[in-house]
Amino acid sequence: VERRLFWRTDFARAVRVGPWKLLQDRRDAAMTRLYDLREDPGEQVDLSAADPVRAQRLLDALDAWEATLPAPGWPRVMDWRECSGGECRDFAI
Repeated sequence: VERRLFWRTDFARAVRVGPWKLLQDRRDAAMTRLYDLREDPGEQVDLSAADPVRAQRLLDALDAWEATLPAPGWPRVMDWRECSGGECRDFAI
């Protein structure tokens, strides 16, 4: 059995299984990305469209894991957006 690593914040979440990593921004379903870290350790090539079955399996695992967690018990303190090279990323603390 491969070890699964899960992570989440306010709106971002991720799962890693073996060399595969899936990231999702729950505010925008188009912001779901799949990477093969063995071939692409810098996470430059999104493979979610090329391998939708794997992406869905990882999303299902992420959903199942998250369903076991309680709702966050801490307030959001701040949000900020960082833009570079025409791409923006949102962060929440």
